[in-house]
Amino acid sequence: GSKSRRAGGGLALIGRDRELALLTAAWEKARAGNGQMVELAADAGMGKSRLVEEFLATTQPDRVIHAECRLYQSATPYFPFRGLLSGVWGLTDLDPDASEKALFELVDTLAPELGPWLSLIGLALGLEIADSVEVSQLEDQFRPVRAMAAIGSLLEATMKDPVVFVVDDTHWMDEPSRDLLASLVSGMDRYPWMFVLTRSLGNEGFMAPESPSVTRVELHPLGLDEARNLIFSATEEAPLPPQQVELLARQADGNPLFLVE
Repeated sequence: GSKSRRAGGGLALIGRDRELALLTAAWEKARAGNGQMVELAADAGMGKSRLVEEFLATTQPDRVIHAECRLYQSATPYFPFRGLLSGVWGLTDLDPDASEKALFELVDTLAPELGPWLSLIGLALGLEIADSVEVSQLEDQFRPVRAMAAIGSLLEATMKDPVVFVVDDTHWMDEPSRDLLASLVSGMDRYPWMFVLTRSLGNEGFMAPESPSVTRVELHPLGLDEARNLIFSATEEAPLPPQQVELLARQADGNPLFLVE
């Protein structure tokens, strides 16, 4: 969360070389047009945010779009996608009428064949757009599939350049978002997109599917040597006595946030 980000700000990233290398390699592939998803799973305080921050600082992508899942929004359809898609399509912070107009213009210009499905695309943005004849004739069970296909097609038409999507706390992701994200994974190897997902351990919410484009990484506690190095790095200005360093390193159980705090 933001706390670990602040705490880690400016501190060396210690004991995460392998994970950083995995993220960087995935970005190289994505930039070359072979989309990738990296899922970082760990307990709280293990430094997921700090690792993502370091990855972005190292690779400097031109375009990064952030979204987060929230516990109290886990029943809101497409909640994290509202932020992601608004970011992609430049609909941020506009009132619904202006967003709707901008979406109409976008579709009209770049993907006119999606015109009939505008109300389904609007759902993922939290916009209420009147159904077209085509949508009103769809049976309910086919709507989600049609919506996913339309959103995927519009992303395809609008996202030609490399982009990193960072989605935090996917263990709280709502079901329509999970389905949409899984459907994007299936065609992702054709696009210059990278998804970086952070989640707690366990199998709630979105679980990245098995796929050649997906890398799953579990962040383990730091070893004692790494814990000592983190303490030395954090206390350079005012070094601690060796026995205090030792005590802290052992008490922290390898949790970087605990050490930094």
